[in-house]
Amino acid sequence: MPQRPPALDLLVVAAHPDDAEFSVGGLLACAKAAGKRTGIVDLTAGEAGTYGSADLRASEASRATEILGLDFRTNLGLPDARLEDTPANREVLAEVLRDTRPQVVLLHDTQDRHPDHVAAGQMGRHACFLAGLVRLAEGPDLTPEPHRPTRMLTFYSHRQPEADLIVDVTSGWEVKLRAVEAYSSQLQREAKADRGEHPGATSDIVGRMTARARSYGAQIRADLGEPLGLLGPLDWTAADLFGGP
Repeated sequence: MPQRPPALDLLVVAAHPDDAEFSVGGLLACAKAAGKRTGIVDLTAGEAGTYGSADLRASEASRATEILGLDFRTNLGLPDARLEDTPANREVLAEVLRDTRPQVVLLHDTQDRHPDHVAAGQMGRHACFLAGLVRLAEGPDLTPEPHRPTRMLTFYSHRQPEADLIVDVTSGWEVKLRAVEAYSSQLQREAKADRGEHPGATSDIVGRMTARARSYGAQIRADLGEPLGLLGPLDWTAADLFGGP
């Protein structure tokens, strides 16, 4: 029997290829630099998007994967623009969680303006719970032993809320930019599309992404930061807060 790879430390569940890179690419780069095992699950191929195609997005995702040094990436091939939090979809994602055994999972904000992001966030929350059930898939095709992530966190695509946690991603920013720039099809947007409504409608996506990171970074006295939301209490000890034994 082939040996299973080591468990992931950090897994991002993203609705579309590029969602993880644009929102938490800095965190992924920093985690990798710190020796952590990182991964992304893309739920759809982005085939319904205005720009690019499924094949092009897959090629771009492959390049971004190399840049970020991810240990794992897969695409579940669920329907873009029609993503739903169904029992069947939850179980497919739960199987990935059981296979990769991540300690920390990052999930879409369920108040996002994009319906796929909302569905992905809901699906991820449910799948994290289901993955810990012993009898999720009893039978000859039973997946590996149950696993439930230690912590779930929310990442943000379109909203800029007050964050529960801001991560200093200054050291990983150049890697993030290279990963984002791998998605050239998504950076060649014209302002006429969804003018005044879609945050990514203008060509200066990278500029606005950087301005946002500077704003969050300033809150923690860092150059650049990425915001996260807590799902459940933060179980820090006094040593985590103040240092020492």
